[in-house]
Amino acid sequence: MNNPASYEFADLKLMDSVLYSDNINYRKKHFQQKIKSSTNLLAVIAPYEKEFPKIWEETKKEETEKLKTEIKKMRKFYRKLTNLNRN
Repeated sequence: MNNPASYEFADLKLMDSVLYSDNINYRKKHFQQKIKSSTNLLAVIAPYEKEFPKIWEETKKEETEKLKTEIKKMRKFYRKLTNLNRN
């Protein structure tokens, strides 16, 4: 009834073969895109920040600082991933 010799394997296929380096490259691309979009957003915001400094400080200064901090963090992660990929 449960005889292992009676089992027949028809086909053995590799379904998913994600490599470590592929995963790192994917993450690097993701961080590059996020850094680029966040930097572009800061570039769009900059003229308003200079033109309306009083209004800006009351409403958006904290958000701008948070965005700058996030960009620094993403750049740090990107550098770490680049170093991992070299090793």
